[in-house]
Amino acid sequence: MANGDMTEREIDVWGLVAEGYNNEGISNELCIEIKTVERHITNIMNKTKAKRPSRFHARVWLALNFNGRPHTIEAETIEGKTLRIEIG
Repeated sequence: MANGDMTEREIDVWGLVAEGYNNEGISNELCIEIKTVERHITNIMNKTKAKRPSRFHARVWLALNFNGRPHTIEAETIEGKTLRIEIG
């Protein structure tokens, strides 16, 4: 999937997710409704073929930050579980 398949606003949302913003933070930063943020995230998940939000966040982080060096990603899922991914 190329970024060209996403709208400019979806790319804005994707970037804020990668920076660690939650939906409310994205809403405040972009001055849009939370429902609009959720719609953009759903569209991005569909375009990136991410099935679950935790995988979506991992894909966003990887797409923007992986540079071939070993990394460990830890994030809390919406279910309250810790997601840990080791790369490299």
